[in-house]
Amino acid sequence: MSAASSRRKLLARRFAETMAIGAAGAATLGLAGMPAGWLSGAIVGVALASLLQLVTISTLNFTSFSELAFSFSLSTPIAVSSFAFALAMGLLGGFLPAFRAARLDIVGALRAV
Repeated sequence: MSAASSRRKLLARRFAETMAIGAAGAATLGLAGMPAGWLSGAIVGVALASLLQLVTISTLNFTSFSELAFSFSLSTPIAVSSFAFALAMGLLGGFLPAFRAARLDIVGALRAV
């Protein structure tokens, strides 16, 4: 096997690995990037919370045998504030570690691992 052939195979493997990592990143972040991930997380959270409106929770006081029943009511202001909170937490949860990692010395961080 010639040196050119092994070099070509090495470059092809490296290219395939880079494509696989890129495809996995694109699938994770979606086509629009991280903001789409934050947005979809907030939408899923509010949608799952809206399902709690179907559940009635009750408790029984055994001393007086009175029952206290309540259900979750999702109003528009609560949904909007929950949506905003979820977006803010997604932003802070992703931005702060990324900002810290961007300030690290790459060689020193890799040697520490």
